[in-house]
Amino acid sequence: MNMPRKKEILFCDYYDEWIEVYKVGAIADITLQKYYQVARVLREICPKLVISEFDRREYQRIINVYAETHEKQTVIDFHHLVKSCIKDLFYDGQLERDPTFKVVLKGSEPRRNKKEKNFFKWMN
Repeated sequence: MNMPRKKEILFCDYYDEWIEVYKVGAIADITLQKYYQVARVLREICPKLVISEFDRREYQRIINVYAETHEKQTVIDFHHLVKSCIKDLFYDGQLERDPTFKVVLKGSEPRRNKKEKNFFKWMN
């Protein structure tokens, strides 16, 4: 049976395996659930992205799609959860360049802070 080269593996599959190898048993369950949620989102945004085609433009596209429906802070959090996996891919020689380099993080402005909203409520 011919196994595909590492670079022919789907990024989503690699991300799932990376979670199991590096995160399960090493981080809090609530944080692990965030990684699993990101894995589901990646399967929606880039289900056919193979590692050999992963470049800065593709990563920016992923961030842009996610940012269309999320606040900027949520996009930043998403980026950090994906970036740590990508950095390992780069470090391990599976990517020639770091696709996260100079990524532009977008997203909608946050809605009013709940504390701020409650604070102003009693003032009126």
